[in-house]
Amino acid sequence: MVGWNAVSALAVNHELWVLTDSSNEPMISAAQGEGVLSENVHFHYFGRPYRMQGNPSLARTEQWDNYRVWCSELAKVAKELHRVVCFDVIQHVTIATWRVPVPLGGIGPPFIWGPLGGGEKIPQSLFGTLNRMASFFEHARDIATGIGLRSKSLQQCIGSAAHIIAANDATLQLLSGLTQDKGKISKLLQVSFSPDEIERLRSAKKRTASSPIRMFAGGTLEARKGIALALAALARLRDAGIDFLYTIAGEGPEREHLQRLARKQKLDRQVRFVSRLARADYVAELAQTQICLLPSLRDSAGITLMEAMLAGCVPVVLDLGGPAEIVDSSNGIKITATTPEEGIRGIGDAILRLASNPEKLDTFGKNASAHVAANYSFAKYRSEIEKIYERVTKFARSNSGF
Repeated sequence: MVGWNAVSALAVNHELWVLTDSSNEPMISAAQGEGVLSENVHFHYFGRPYRMQGNPSLARTEQWDNYRVWCSELAKVAKELHRVVCFDVIQHVTIATWRVPVPLGGIGPPFIWGPLGGGEKIPQSLFGTLNRMASFFEHARDIATGIGLRSKSLQQCIGSAAHIIAANDATLQLLSGLTQDKGKISKLLQVSFSPDEIERLRSAKKRTASSPIRMFAGGTLEARKGIALALAALARLRDAGIDFLYTIAGEGPEREHLQRLARKQKLDRQVRFVSRLARADYVAELAQTQICLLPSLRDSAGITLMEAMLAGCVPVVLDLGGPAEIVDSSNGIKITATTPEEGIRGIGDAILRLASNPEKLDTFGKNASAHVAANYSFAKYRSEIEKIYERVTKFARSNSGF
């Protein structure tokens, strides 16, 4: 979604050549046949064919391995295409992480890297909320971060970039520590929404606040999403007599573990798990929801969270990572969680406050929708990127003597 939306937003004012993996060709060709993208967007496919594993964990590993191989061919393909097209700017938008440097800085045109995430990390004090496998993964990720920050390829990528865009404060701070030229790093979220999508989500008919209060979480079910914390908090609310329904939509390595937790805490009647929803069903579900309860421990942004906000759902999140920068005191609740117990207590208190105050629930929902629509639209993304284009091309022209 990140790459597709970036292309869609920028195609309004620019002619684009998009280099992408060959596995994307059937989907993109179908979209072109439906007239979704304009004729000034040209796609160039390359890379080895591969089939996504059914197992989410294996699929993620295979995706990263394929991406590294794809990046190793990227410079050669881009150079050959540049000789024919003569690009003004090169921007790499996805996969949106600093951990895999891309060799696009030596081709000729100014190279813009990002927006990038990946600087977020789970506080050590919250590792106790993770199962054993997830805890091992996060420790391994922290070790990999230390190794990656010292890699020669990362230093070369940063040094050759005309501009670097961080998606959030944590990534901005991390990348700023790797260059003395702080002026070439700025912040812009990688997520944006088309006018049609904003209208579709905002116009979804909202269910008025009533009993049971309905909550939603969606996306790939991983331990870092913090849903185990949410279930612990909801068990206490159930014991306090609060009537609620919590829908968890999606697949992922954490799904079976979360289902076991829900059964163990006797939440079978109040918590339901559904598979990935068709788009129309997903929008209809959000329209029936008052609260988006997705207390992520580590997230660059949170596309599902932002879609729910557009649909008027009140976000309840931890004061961590990207979600903490999207949610503010006028449109949702951010919970400080220095320990798991503090997080559980904070989630429960937040839901109690919202459930007992329908007017606040309604006001926060309207504010959440307006906030995302105003600050994370295609127009806003395009405006910020074009300022960077203008700056780097002006600098390139002045250095070339023209």
